[in-house]
Amino acid sequence: MAAGVPVRGRLATRISVVTALVVTFATVFMAAGLGVARSGLAGAGAGAGNDDVAYGSATWPSDLTSGVKSDLAIRAMPPVPLTLRQSIAGTYTVPGTAPELPWPTHGQAAMEVLGLGSLGTSGPLDSPVSIASVTKTMTALLVLQDHPLAPGQDGPTITVTAAEAETYQKEADTTDDSLVPVKAGERLSERDALYALMLASADNMAAILAQWDAGSVPAFLGKMNAMAAQLGMAHTLFTDPSGLAASTTSTAEDLLKLGAAAIQRTDFRQIVGTSEARIPVVGEIRNYNQLLGVDGVIGIKTGSTNAAGSCLLFAANVTLGGQTVTVIGAVLGQRLGGGTGVVSSALEAARKLVLGAEAALTTSDVVTPGTTVAVLERGGVRSGRLTVAAPVVAVGWPGLVFHVTVSGTPGSASIAVSEGSGQSPLATGPLQSE
Repeated sequence: MAAGVPVRGRLATRISVVTALVVTFATVFMAAGLGVARSGLAGAGAGAGNDDVAYGSATWPSDLTSGVKSDLAIRAMPPVPLTLRQSIAGTYTVPGTAPELPWPTHGQAAMEVLGLGSLGTSGPLDSPVSIASVTKTMTALLVLQDHPLAPGQDGPTITVTAAEAETYQKEADTTDDSLVPVKAGERLSERDALYALMLASADNMAAILAQWDAGSVPAFLGKMNAMAAQLGMAHTLFTDPSGLAASTTSTAEDLLKLGAAAIQRTDFRQIVGTSEARIPVVGEIRNYNQLLGVDGVIGIKTGSTNAAGSCLLFAANVTLGGQTVTVIGAVLGQRLGGGTGVVSSALEAARKLVLGAEAALTTSDVVTPGTTVAVLERGGVRSGRLTVAAPVVAVGWPGLVFHVTVSGTPGSASIAVSEGSGQSPLATGPLQSE
């Protein structure tokens, strides 16, 4: 202790220095908003003793600074965030035995539920076969993609050329092809032309539409095959826009991809879902698809030739538990009937498959109220759980595997049930905290 300096004066000096340091550091921490836990501050300087706590390079008596240090530590400690962790299994398998569907005994067949996956197949699916007028599905799809039809609108006007009228007359005189009469200079709307193509299955209208859309039939064929490649129809080749040529071939599985792409268009569904229509020159025409409106069938296209047999690409809606799913199917190479029943065997095979699919489909409560779907954690410690207020219901069939995903934030989370690839949620539900 230095001579001449009173003890009281030395103590006062020390207190004022410490107070200045405390105020300075408090100001810095408050201005910078630093988030440092108290445990990180304690012992931060070398030489800190039991009675002193070091802050940086300054050592302060704990009895003088404990209140300030406690206040600093509380304000400086960052909040521990609340996190959400999925606790329910990431997959759900519909219980029961996988369905056995009534597949035709010959030819090819395939069926799927749109957005869910395959219900199965039958026949030699790697062997392309003639598909007859089912081909016109691609023709109609391309025309509508290039010239969409708004609800209630008939679309652009198509004028029949003299060459097209002459071709019709020649084919009508020498063949048994499916045709609609046309005259040179005849004007018909795109919608009427598509009715002739898809209801009356007019081969000559396929050529007229191809010429109108692409400028020539060969150019349109290029577009048809490009679209087939885009859809992943690896076993498909289009050599004409109508399917009259035996060289236009595909498989039942490939045609599911075409059917799925087409039936998702509102304008396409409206065309193929029409039972009868009236068009210029011809008058009234009727849809060859006699399944239309039966057992939920909404389309798509019949086909028959000697090379292809009787064929059908079809779609049907099935509603269960307030949810509607669409079944897409194809049957190829069925026996030809006589007269107006030329495609009857394909229609009958398809109807059995639709009924089989309807029987196989069921609803499943993937998540029920009270089930812990996710937990809330803070710093690794559980602080709550999330459940659903109402069951999350999905349509499927026994053996089908769904993906179950919880997403969002602790304050706004939801659960989604998706098909096997994890895309396009089929059922969703909000989560609530308990």
